[in-house]
Amino acid sequence: MAIKEKDDPVFFRFITDGNLLRQYDFLKSCVDIALKDRAYVLSDDVIRQLNNHAVVSLCDSPGMYRTIQVNIANSPHVPPEWEKVNGLMDECLLYLTTGWEKHSAIHLAAYALWRLCWIHPFVEGNGRTARATSYLVLCVKHGMWLPGTNTIPKQIRHDRTPYYAALRDADDRYKHGGAIDISALETYMEQLLTKQLGG
Repeated sequence: MAIKEKDDPVFFRFITDGNLLRQYDFLKSCVDIALKDRAYVLSDDVIRQLNNHAVVSLCDSPGMYRTIQVNIANSPHVPPEWEKVNGLMDECLLYLTTGWEKHSAIHLAAYALWRLCWIHPFVEGNGRTARATSYLVLCVKHGMWLPGTNTIPKQIRHDRTPYYAALRDADDRYKHGGAIDISALETYMEQLLTKQLGG
């Protein structure tokens, strides 16, 4: 049975924090493996596992794409119908794979972050999964586990206002023109990376 925040907020936070530590360890292992494999390609399975580590015991379907419609609290974005999730995830992974050589690390990481949040493929833990996936892409593209303890995911967790604003900007541009314009999110992530590397 899934632990619900409304039933026991303190225990829910305890489990959430433990899950994030396990997700971080798994993320580090994924980067280490990717750096040993010249033909590495981000897979659907890795993203599912990142979600599983983030939400195990907190939802009934960890690591599984949703089969219901969901809403995002305090956001105007309405995630796509659940029937479209598999196809949209395939498109997301294809973009990352085919654009790996021509796009910058920041662009690819920002795209992964925005697109996973936009698709919202899981019932729970979409933000945590998107941030971990984005950081994985950033590290692998840079060819190293990035130094610094004040990591990008940690910075986002501590101040989400500019994070939400950058995501909303990308959502709005995509909604009104159908084109991918994540420039605000890229600028934001560059600032976070500079802060991480400088600290």
